[in-house]
Amino acid sequence: RALGTPGRRLILFTLDDEAFRACLVENEQRCVRGTPSILNKFTLPLVCAHLGLDTVWLDLDVFLMSDPTPEIIEHAQRGPYDLLVSGSFEADCICNGIVYFGATTLVREWLLAVIVWMYHHPYEHDQKTFSAFLNYTETVSHEPLELPRTPPWDTLDPINKFVTPDTFEGNGWSGDIENIVIYHFLNGESDTGSGLDSSGTWTKEHGHFSSGRIPLMELFYAQEDDDLYTAGTPAHENPALRRALMSSRKTTRRT
Repeated sequence: RALGTPGRRLILFTLDDEAFRACLVENEQRCVRGTPSILNKFTLPLVCAHLGLDTVWLDLDVFLMSDPTPEIIEHAQRGPYDLLVSGSFEADCICNGIVYFGATTLVREWLLAVIVWMYHHPYEHDQKTFSAFLNYTETVSHEPLELPRTPPWDTLDPINKFVTPDTFEGNGWSGDIENIVIYHFLNGESDTGSGLDSSGTWTKEHGHFSSGRIPLMELFYAQEDDDLYTAGTPAHENPALRRALMSSRKTTRRT
C-alpha cells in the first residue's frame, strides 16, 4: 500500500532476517536490519536528522488512506513546526505512533535527550516519556525533569485526517471518510499483562473491535483486491473497509 503512496521515500526497519530479506525484494533494498528495542523509534529518526533528512515515523499498525506527505508538509510549514505528533479524538493526550521530525538543531538535541533519559530509565513507557519531554499532560518523574528546549510542535488532526478506531475510550473520528489520511489501528499490546492496561476493560465491554472479531490489521491487509495495495485505490471504496471505518465514525465529540 505504501509503495502506491510515499513510494521510494519509504524505509522499513526490520526486526529479523526473514523480514529483512522480504523487504530487500519488496521495497527495493530500502531496508534497515535492526533488533527489537523501543529506542529504535527515536534513534533512526535521530540518525536521519543528522543526515539532514526530515522523517515521519509510522508504526506498523497503520493504513495509508492517501499519501500523507503533502498534508504533513503543509502543516509543518503553517507553524512553522519542527515536530508533529498524532493525537486522540477526545482525550487530551498524544500518540507517538505517527510523528514528523524536522531535521533541525532543536529536534536533534531534543531527541538525543529523550533517548538518553529512556536508556537510563528502561522501565518507563516510551509514549509517556515522549509526552513528558514535550511538557504536555504526562510526567515520568517525581522531581522536575531537566528538559531540553522543546521544538515548536503541534498535533496532527486526530478528528478527520490522522484518525483511530474506537478501540480504546476517547478514540474514533468524525467528518468525511474521503478526508482520512492515515488510519491507525492502535494494535499495540505493550501494556498487556502489566497491570497498566486500564483501557482493556472498556475495550471488552464497549469497543467495536473486541476479541472474537477479525483484527483490523488482517481486515485491511488481506483484501482480495490487489489494486488496493499496488495502485492506491481509495480504501473507502472497498465495502468491507468502509464498514469498518464507518463503525467508528462519531457525530459528537466530548471535549
